Amino acid sequence: MDKKKDQANLAESREEKDNLYAMISECNLVRNLRKWWIDSGVSCHICVNKELFASYTRALTDEKLFTEKFVIAKVEGTGEVLLKMTAGKVVTLSRVSYVPELQKNVVSIPIMTKNGFKYVFVSDKVVVSKNEIYVGKGYHTE
Repeated sequence: MDKKKDQANLAESREEKDNLYAMISECNLVRNLRKWWIDSGVSCHICVNKELFASYTRALTDEKLFTEKFVIAKVEGTGEVLLKMTAGKVVTLSRVSYVPELQKNVVSIPIMTKNGFKYVFVSDKVVVSKNEIYVGKGYHTE
């Protein structure tokens, strides 16, 4: 498997900060452009807001997202999203699927941990780090 295709990089930023929310169980859907959910059960990053893409390529095939039993939605394209974290860091999410039919932006924990990120869940929050450096935090919402 091409290691670069799932890459998530880290950079510093002093720009506006986004919140990262943990989805530990089934949660309400979020429409806010600035909210992202983390999910340990998804195999790709998903963004529902085309304007959040730093780079974007329209899908040339009829790609769809699936669950175990049914099709969820059509993938309109893929690209790179710069996710601004609460600690002022920017995480570059690569190969993010643009799926406007969905209601929330999702960060895949399996992809992030494969790329060196660590998620620690404490009480109602999650703390994100990479190489022992604090990246940001999020809160469990219901």
